[in-house]
Amino acid sequence: MRPGGASKVIILGDVPRVAVRDESERYSVVLYGSPTIDGSTSSDIDRLGNIAREPEHVVRKLNGEFVVLVEAADQFVIANDRFASHPVFYLVDDLNLVISFSYQAIWRWLT
Repeated sequence: MRPGGASKVIILGDVPRVAVRDESERYSVVLYGSPTIDGSTSSDIDRLGNIAREPEHVVRKLNGEFVVLVEAADQFVIANDRFASHPVFYLVDDLNLVISFSYQAIWRWLT
């Protein structure tokens, strides 16, 4: 997110079911909810291809209820399903990206 690695992502409150999690030194990918690809559930990171490098391309193939968080050194991508089945609220607080699936948790963070 910012050079030097001083920033961080904070996720507040309850989160939907984690379908896929993949982390390396270069990136972190978390896929929440119940996504499908070509009619099959996508609980295997290998089915998601190169989501860390091309998240916009891979997310277009997903269906179902999902939220995708992709964090790399130079970018952070949040993608939601077409109907926002799992609403996502966020704010940038100093060096932190604060994310919640509930506006009440964001409100409590601010007060």
